[in-house]
Amino acid sequence: MKKVDILIILIVFAFSAILYTFYFSNLSLSNDLLVEITYRNTVVYSTELKEDTDIIVEITSTDQVLSIKVGDAVTHFPIASEAEILNTVHITNDLIEMDEANCKNKYCLLMKLKRSYPQPIVCTNGIMVRLVTNEIIIEV
Repeated sequence: MKKVDILIILIVFAFSAILYTFYFSNLSLSNDLLVEITYRNTVVYSTELKEDTDIIVEITSTDQVLSIKVGDAVTHFPIASEAEILNTVHITNDLIEMDEANCKNKYCLLMKLKRSYPQPIVCTNGIMVRLVTNEIIIEV
């Protein structure tokens, strides 16, 4: 490779890194955000994201019934799967994360959901956590 080729590659790489940084540093989501937890595209829990939000959502399943526990409130949903599901989602204004999961690969435990980086948390057992605005669903 010639020196000019290397220079062009470095310029393109630097330009791409600058655009990437600029995009995510200026990404501004509205203040009217909802956190949705879904099981196989069915919304099982939704809450508004506020400054003082600090919620722990426990998701379990037994005998084809999905149970969503938030504080003392428990909601039940019938499901078709016999698989045992155990997920715990911690929701705060700054960070949403999966604290516990019984899926095989545990990749969902490494995923974090932030206002500045709104990629959904997806678990292989069917649970997904995403941010939603009044106008669009933020999903990639």
